[in-house]
Amino acid sequence: MFFISCVGADQKVILAKLGKFNIVPELAENGQQAMAKLAQHGYDLIFMDCHMPVMDGYSATRELRLLEAGLGLPHQTVIALTANALSDEREKCLAAGMDDYLTKPLVSSQLIALLAKYFDADSSSSVLVNDTQVPVTGDSSVWDETTTLMHLQDDKELLLEMIPLFLMESATQLNELAHLYATGDLPALADAAHALKGGAALFYAAPVVECAQRLEHSARSGQAADYQSLIDALGKTTATLINTLGTYAQQQFS
Repeated sequence: MFFISCVGADQKVILAKLGKFNIVPELAENGQQAMAKLAQHGYDLIFMDCHMPVMDGYSATRELRLLEAGLGLPHQTVIALTANALSDEREKCLAAGMDDYLTKPLVSSQLIALLAKYFDADSSSSVLVNDTQVPVTGDSSVWDETTTLMHLQDDKELLLEMIPLFLMESATQLNELAHLYATGDLPALADAAHALKGGAALFYAAPVVECAQRLEHSARSGQAADYQSLIDALGKTTATLINTLGTYAQQQFS
């Protein structure tokens, strides 16, 4: 039995990709919900988004490992889902007790390799097989429809289901950025930028991903920066992406 803890468009994508293998996992919308279920059931494979509301994936995995140790339960395999492909993310996942990770946006070939690794006796046993991320490409374009559809196996219906989820999520995340900057909460600001980056990466929207990445890096390191300019730049590129995706979706239904 498989288990997924993630939200929004990310959840749509991984469900669709696992559905190609006739895998129907149980779901949780945040780390707290995940722990409530993991405390009652064992799973063959757990996909855990690192950045979720209420309780993040790192905290949920640490609690799971404490629960397993305290009750003498068998080790459950946790696969991190993250928009970071940096080397320190590998160490952070391992330190939290995760066994492996997939970078977002999810690529089918990497998911297949991971499934083979854990369910094929002849597969490699090395930790963290997928430590590379498919680059978000693009020049002046707002998003890359061709690449997005390619990684969705040309499932335009899935794409059109993802768009309204992203439009709602990104609008909320933009509001959070302004609030978090006003309160001076840089770690939370970094998390919000990371979430927006991950959502935009699903559409291979290079301008948004690049702006979000700059903001996240500055906030995560706590360095001095013109945060208002970084937030304004991210807001501008995201608004353009929102308008473009909204128009695209309307055209598909017209």
